[in-house]
Amino acid sequence: MVSQANAFATRFPSMPGLSAEWMPIYLEPLSGSGERLTAAVASRAENGAFYVMRTFDSKKARCMYGEHAASVLGFVDLIVQSLNDHLEAGGTLHTWQSPLRDGAVAGRISTGYGADVQSVARAGLMLASSLAVWRAPELEQEQIERTDDEAEEWTRQIREETVSLREAFAPRFLRKVPLRPGAPPTKIGYFGDRLAAQFGRLIPGRGLTNHRNRAKAYMTDLQILRDQEYGLITRPYYELMLWLPPGDSPAYTQAQHEETKGAFAEMEAFGDKHDLRVEAMADSRAAVQRILRAEEAI
Repeated sequence: MVSQANAFATRFPSMPGLSAEWMPIYLEPLSGSGERLTAAVASRAENGAFYVMRTFDSKKARCMYGEHAASVLGFVDLIVQSLNDHLEAGGTLHTWQSPLRDGAVAGRISTGYGADVQSVARAGLMLASSLAVWRAPELEQEQIERTDDEAEEWTRQIREETVSLREAFAPRFLRKVPLRPGAPPTKIGYFGDRLAAQFGRLIPGRGLTNHRNRAKAYMTDLQILRDQEYGLITRPYYELMLWLPPGDSPAYTQAQHEETKGAFAEMEAFGDKHDLRVEAMADSRAAVQRILRAEEAI
């Protein structure tokens, strides 16, 4: 009898080994319209493991939005990057805040089961969006990690050269500042008495979109910081310093240079709209000189 019961039980699949929360993120492509689409889904397990995946790819975006596809995809990438940064810093789905304010909102948090957080996110995506597309985790994560490494290297160069001239400025780099209630502190590249700055890069090629979206996230950080400090702290400068390759660099094609210039113009327009200064830097020395001038150290 027992053997018959065991044989009967083996006909049923075993229960998944992991429970995780998942949450869709809704984007409003046309501000104020009320129209929303699912931009991404994030999953997180109790042990801190997480995964974030976007909803649709560039092909679908071009079909839906034509010449405006790049802008929509840029917003999606910004949401995905913000979620990755938040969860990597130890945050939860409940405490994430949109980098686009009213332009993107978090959906209802649900519980799912699967072999891992990727499978929970995939199942959630299939339930939350008719435009779902599945991407291998390593493909997305590889590009994110590469962008992070390049940004850290740029900041390290600026810090070393600044500290060689003003040793007292060392603690001002990569300061963690609380910007969003309930979220982990945000790293500010340079946090001085008169200047708060973030450092980014616009590198031509396949990774340009990720660099551009990271730059937008940096400006959002600076905007929130400035708004928080308004009337409380006299800090006249909030700036994004972006490294761009020389226009005559043979490492890139003319088309790639033009695309990078276009991305920088987009950053400048965003900065002008929100009263944030955006500067193109040819090398770390230019960034160091800007820091010293802003702090009236020379």
